[in-house]
Amino acid sequence: MAIKQALLWKKAQGPSTHCHLFTDSLSSLKALQKFKPNNNLLEEIQDLLDGSVSLHWVKAHIGIVGNEAADKAAKEASDRQVIDIHLGIPERSIKSHIRNLLLREWQDRWNKRDAKG
Repeated sequence: MAIKQALLWKKAQGPSTHCHLFTDSLSSLKALQKFKPNNNLLEEIQDLLDGSVSLHWVKAHIGIVGNEAADKAAKEASDRQVIDIHLGIPERSIKSHIRNLLLREWQDRWNKRDAKG
């Protein structure tokens, strides 16, 4: 999510020279390397990546000022009861999707119960 936000910020700045993005999330970099088009977040990041961005891994907690600030912000966010994330999907669409999933799950369980009958 942080990589996507950084890329969105870069895009909003308009055309620019080459940019270097540093992250301590090796798993994110590996996921982007092994990209398979079945993950919306990875697809969005791939779409935002262009030849003007280089991604780099940095070791966590070794005193890199920007990385330490990002870690602190992430920790503060994880301690909150409610995390504000704009997904770009209307709340009613999310609720409808969850409702449909629950109804489908309920129906599957009902059908299995009847089959055992």
